[in-house]
Amino acid sequence: MSKLAEKLNTDYVIKPDIGFLNILIKNGFLELSSKEDRTLKRRTFKMDLNSRKLIYVEPDMITLMNGVRFQDRRQELTETELRILILYFKLETWDFARFRLNKIYNFSRTEQVLNEMREELTTTKNENTMNRINRIFEKLNSVKI
Repeated sequence: MSKLAEKLNTDYVIKPDIGFLNILIKNGFLELSSKEDRTLKRRTFKMDLNSRKLIYVEPDMITLMNGVRFQDRRQELTETELRILILYFKLETWDFARFRLNKIYNFSRTEQVLNEMREELTTTKNENTMNRINRIFEKLNSVKI
């Protein structure tokens, strides 16, 4: 198995606080929150101004949207879930498709998909598949926590 595909720490828990906001900014997210939203402690982030993908951060909730389509919501994230959340914004749609079931991103499915890709790396002979999975793990490991 590739060094890139090693398991991540799932014990570390991230809550929607200033540390979480700093992690988003450190990974290239842009804050789009209005002054009123900031006063109400609601924050909005995007990776790219032209993207439809958004993260809404409230004091007790992290919500992921794709345009007007709700994707998932959590009160806290494991390190793995946070890394994959950021990966959702960094990967091209076709690379991230494995993490989405019926075009919906689901936090609880992410660890399962990573494990499936790790297993596939050890069994596949298809070079394109190996390159694609390695590219996903490379981006995943580039996320700054």
